[in-house]
Amino acid sequence: MWRLSQQEQRSDTEAEMLLLTGQFLLLQETPQYPMHVSVGVNRVATLPEGQALTITGAPGATGIVSLLDPVLGGTNSLQSWTVGAGALAQIGPYAGQQRFLVACSAGRVDAEVNAAAALAPMIVVSSAAPNNNDGRPDGTIYIQTA
Repeated sequence: MWRLSQQEQRSDTEAEMLLLTGQFLLLQETPQYPMHVSVGVNRVATLPEGQALTITGAPGATGIVSLLDPVLGGTNSLQSWTVGAGALAQIGPYAGQQRFLVACSAGRVDAEVNAAAALAPMIVVSSAAPNNNDGRPDGTIYIQTA
């Protein structure tokens, strides 16, 4: 359950709460793709394990895509990509499901989940503290190949 105020609560299936720039924002979870994000809108894209996220900016578009940190409940970003006109390089695949905040400040930004390119390395983010089963310290990002 997410507490929005003293009087109002939402389950995480109804809403995703993020702490951004010191303010809580209620974001619409959008599991249907392609996802279209317009000016001033923030959407959460869920990327299943082994899949890739394709982000495309319309002509004149500006925005940002942020990988949300699951350890801290999605309240901060582990990595961000700036979006302009055209397509970004494929984001992912990742080991485990990941969530991304897609924000648009001009034009329109589109997000789509696709199969990862063949033989693409998988990005693995260690998340257990203080050390993971893989022996790497918490928060370590490393590349895993087939």
